[in-house]
Amino acid sequence: GSGLKIKVVEALARGKAVVATPVSLQGVQEELLGALDCAEAPEDFAACILRLLVNRRLREQMGAEALARARTHFSAEACYAPLIELVNARRAGSTPSPQGRTAAASWAPTA
Repeated sequence: GSGLKIKVVEALARGKAVVATPVSLQGVQEELLGALDCAEAPEDFAACILRLLVNRRLREQMGAEALARARTHFSAEACYAPLIELVNARRAGSTPSPQGRTAAASWAPTA
């Protein structure tokens, strides 16, 4: 299916080392590069899992990086920051531009 594969985000947010398929990373590949293993072929997927099972240190490192990426990209703070910025800018009488600068507000609530 389309859209964010929430299972991957949930595992990352729990600090788990993740092995995922390319399909499960659609739309978030860039954000997660280096924080998890990605394998498409069954043999490669199994090899990634076995590598994590026998290497506790690697598993812990990947889990810590997974948690850091989840906080950076998928936490409530990260997800709502653009909306909060917009609301605060509107309250202050300006509107954020796409480049992050503010411009005079032309927005007014409609009745």
